[in-house]
Amino acid sequence: MNVEAIRKRELEEKRKYGYCHKNLVGMHLVDQGVADTRAIQISKGLQALYSAVSACDEWQLKNLIKKERHIVEMANWFAEVENLNEPTFKDRTFTKELEEAK
Repeated sequence: MNVEAIRKRELEEKRKYGYCHKNLVGMHLVDQGVADTRAIQISKGLQALYSAVSACDEWQLKNLIKKERHIVEMANWFAEVENLNEPTFKDRTFTKELEEAK
């Protein structure tokens, strides 16, 4: 792809996604019809949720899965959309813990 084509594609993305440009969760939400101003705020909230769940020790995580499973599922969804489940990522992902709790 030449430089001009890359610039054109980036400009089209900026027009489509507004504040969510280069934010995967925000872009996903915009694709689902959410306004970019709300999508970016939701994405920031999910990042905070993911950080909080990541800070849980094993006991707290298992307790959270048992009592408020949807919180961990949402944090895990955020990680999946943002591609944080790659082996090089340092924070935890929760797929294994969620599967074990079924």
